Amino acid sequence: MTPAETGPGEKWTGLLFLLWAVGAAAKALALLFGQACCRRRILRWCTLPQEEALRKNFDRMRARLGVGEDCILCVNPGIKSPGLLGLWRKYLILPQEALPEVWQELIFSHELFHLRHRDSFVKLLVSLAGVLYWFHPLFYVLRRNLYKEMELACDEEVLETTGAGRAGEYVRLILQFSGAAPVSYTHLTLPTKLE
Repeated sequence: MTPAETGPGEKWTGLLFLLWAVGAAAKALALLFGQACCRRRILRWCTLPQEEALRKNFDRMRARLGVGEDCILCVNPGIKSPGLLGLWRKYLILPQEALPEVWQELIFSHELFHLRHRDSFVKLLVSLAGVLYWFHPLFYVLRRNLYKEMELACDEEVLETTGAGRAGEYVRLILQFSGAAPVSYTHLTLPTKLE
C-alpha cells in the first residue's frame, strides 16, 4: 500500500500512538527528574539522630518485628511527617521535632511494616504503570486506592502488634501528622543552613 492509499484510520492510529509516546516520555522524564530532585532535597538536610534512646528504640522495633533489612534512621528539619525513602538504600526520615517515646514505637512499627511489605517497590511498579497508562483516568483512581490500602494495611498491623489499647493514642498520632504529606511527596520548606 502506498502512502497515497493509506486510509484515515491508519493516520489516526499513527497520530494517537505518537501522542501516547510523547505523553509516556514526558511522564517518564517528570518521574525521574521529580524523584531525583526530591531525594536530593530531602537527603541534603538529613542528619543522624543525636538521641541514643531514639536509635535504640528503632533497633529494638526492627528486631521485634523481624525486619532485618538495613534502614538508616535520620531526622530532617524540612519534613513534617515521618516516612521511608529509597529502594536499595532505605532511609526512615523523622521530623526534627522531638517525638514522645510512646509515639516512637507506633511510628517505627508503621514505617517498618511498609519496609517489610516492600511498598517502595510496589510504588515503583505503580509509577512505571503510570508511564504506560498516563492517559487513563481509571489509573489515577486505582493508584490512589492502592496507596490508601497500603496505609490501612500498615495501620492495622500496628494495632495488632501494639495492642488495641493503644488505638486512641495511634489515632492522636495520625491526626498530629494528618496535614503533612508523605515524604515522597513533600514540598519542602528547608532552612538556608542548619543551626
